Amino acid sequence: MSLRSDPINFEDYWPPIEKLLLNILNQRYKQVTNERWQETFFDIYKVCVAQPEPLVGVLYARLKSMLQTHVQELCQEVSRSDNLLESYYKYWTTYRTAAEYFDKLFNYLNAQHLKKIKKPMQADVSSESVCQPGLEVKDLCLYLWNQDMITPIKKPLVDLLMRGIELERNGGNINQSVISGIIHSLAEVEEYKKDDTLELYRETFEIEFLRSTGEFYRAEAERLRSESNCSDYMRKVLQIIDLETLRCTKFIHSSSKDKVISEIRARMVADHSKFLYKEAEYMVASDCWQDLHAMYKLLKPIDGGLKTLIQLVQSRITQVGLETIKQVATSDNPPKDFVESFIQVHKKHSDLIATTFNNDQLFVGALDKACSSIINFRLNPQQPCRSPELLAKYCDNLLRKPSSGSGSSGSAIKGLSDAEIDEKLSLSIIVFKYIDDKDIFQKFYSKNMARRLIFSQLSLLDHEESMINKLKQVCGYEFTAKLHRMFTDIGVSNELKGAFEQHLRQKNAQLGISFSIYVLQAGSWPLGQSPVTSFALPEVFLHSVQAFEDYYYTRFNGRVLTWLYHHCTADLKLCYYDNNTAKRKYSVSMQTFHAAILLLFETKDELSYEEISKATQLSDEQLSKHLQGLLEAKILLVGEEALAGDASTSCQQNVALPQQASSRSDGSSPPSAQQYSFIPTTKIRFNLQFTSRKTKFKIAVVQRDNQYQQIREQNDSELTHSSIDEDRKLYIQAAIVRVMKSRKSAKHNQLIKEVIDLTKNHFTPSVPMIKKCIEILIEKQYLERKSSAADEYKYVA
Repeated sequence: MSLRSDPINFEDYWPPIEKLLLNILNQRYKQVTNERWQETFFDIYKVCVAQPEPLVGVLYARLKSMLQTHVQELCQEVSRSDNLLESYYKYWTTYRTAAEYFDKLFNYLNAQHLKKIKKPMQADVSSESVCQPGLEVKDLCLYLWNQDMITPIKKPLVDLLMRGIELERNGGNINQSVISGIIHSLAEVEEYKKDDTLELYRETFEIEFLRSTGEFYRAEAERLRSESNCSDYMRKVLQIIDLETLRCTKFIHSSSKDKVISEIRARMVADHSKFLYKEAEYMVASDCWQDLHAMYKLLKPIDGGLKTLIQLVQSRITQVGLETIKQVATSDNPPKDFVESFIQVHKKHSDLIATTFNNDQLFVGALDKACSSIINFRLNPQQPCRSPELLAKYCDNLLRKPSSGSGSSGSAIKGLSDAEIDEKLSLSIIVFKYIDDKDIFQKFYSKNMARRLIFSQLSLLDHEESMINKLKQVCGYEFTAKLHRMFTDIGVSNELKGAFEQHLRQKNAQLGISFSIYVLQAGSWPLGQSPVTSFALPEVFLHSVQAFEDYYYTRFNGRVLTWLYHHCTADLKLCYYDNNTAKRKYSVSMQTFHAAILLLFETKDELSYEEISKATQLSDEQLSKHLQGLLEAKILLVGEEALAGDASTSCQQNVALPQQASSRSDGSSPPSAQQYSFIPTTKIRFNLQFTSRKTKFKIAVVQRDNQYQQIREQNDSELTHSSIDEDRKLYIQAAIVRVMKSRKSAKHNQLIKEVIDLTKNHFTPSVPMIKKCIEILIEKQYLERKSSAADEYKYVA
């Protein structure tokens, strides 16, 4: 067979081509042999390359005319059919297959002529001298099916489709393949279009389908509401959505699925939102989390649908949390009960949000807001929030040795393994993150940490370092800088102590006592540099103190040591002799003031209160407290006439009944305390008959009574908060200067906003405090107001 281009007569070639095409269209495949297929393919090729001019336009026009006639005949048969849908689907599947064959048969025409035409789609298609611009043979088949089949029967076709789908929704049986095939044919017939290939599908079917779907489920929603309660209604709506999703997958084009589901949600959920929100109030109040999970699934896709539910959940968590926290005020161990009660509330609702609301960030945010409200709640708006102080005490209980405290304050750590302590410290960070006034926590935590370090009360150094690292991860290095320096000071002090001991050995000097010292940076430790009382150091201690001062000032020039005797401790050995034989020996740990009082009795068996006061130079308050501890330990005794209750004697017994002494931070717990007040002539004598079952024990500083101790603790807390206010003013002033130094000038509102942003990680400053700090900086000539604008400030370099 020759492929050479020769002059041909088109009418000789067209009849066999047309016959083959009709056989394919009418499914007479037995008459389409391989030989006949190849002959037709080459006949088409010859027509396309004919001389002197290719007959492509004529061939294309004849093909178009034949297809158009065939489709019109099919349309008439479909219109007359008793079952329009099945008839349409049968002819469509046959025609669709034929179009695929035609596309292969006319492959040369498509590749060499039609694909090269780049003219607009709206060109004339009725002329036999040109091809349908841009449409290949398969696309031409689809185009003619749209024009001559779908357009004439569009309305009855779509009506029958709607009835069939509604019947299936009501549980009826339909031919699913027919329905699906017809719907997808509407999407396929315009595949040849470069833009918006689903235009016919949308305008013909999708719009009407969405409308009928909305009407169907609007009526269905009303029926379900009248027959069911809210829980059953939500369950059935979710089932409907799942079924409709499956139905969309089986029947309609994938582009319509989301629109259909959205229409169902609009009719069955959004239109009944008031009903759902009203029931949500009861569900949240009753902790009906399973029902809330169903409601969440329904409301989440609705624009703004979760807003009310989020508010209800947040209010519920806040209510539960506040009720729990308020009970802590009457507990025996407020720090432990406060933190662990909050952790229980947080964990419970965090788990519920994970399971009920799939950890949706909107609900996680609601949990955070609720927890922040709980943690920063104030029973008295005029008083500072107690949460930072309670959390600091809780951490102190965990980080101190079990034996370093008594009562409830020191019992939190007992019986806990290292892993359990570390877990509780990690949970305490959850509480810390919600605290607004983190600087208050920092103040109390540093004071407690100072006691732990100075008195060697650390449970485990790794726990202490781990806690500081956890705080640093939340608030940054600046927040924990002083805590790190406190650790450093202890290490440096140990090195200094070793160097001092080496110095004494080199000089062959003897102190006479075992002397240990901590040299601490004044700016890093919350101890205060002012002594609580005047004090005359006993001679036995004075030599050691002077020796260390001489060594220190020789090594470091320009430094000054301030001795904090009220933070010092001493260990004394008491030896009781019987016939010049040491019969009873005791090792007693006490504060320096205790030791100073006891050392006075080394040469005398009895002294008056006035003599002790002059020798020690302690204030009446401090002397009374420390005498009380020694009296309660029975190491010292008062005159016998004092216990008789005679008002004229030198010692008077308090009206208050004897009571248990308060627990002290040094870990001691004296027996039942009998409170005394002293006058200058009160006689105090050394108890030579002292006995104890313990050979090593501590002496506590005993307060007058519980009420006095509570008042003192309250005053200490007030002083701490007062110092925090002063620190905040300095911090705010530094933030203002930092902002103004970078901006040079700023308006009042802008400056306040940026200062709040800079300080919010440490505390939430009040606007009046910021204004006051601005005025202070203006007085200090760091800032000045612009003459041209009263609400604008300028930085003064």
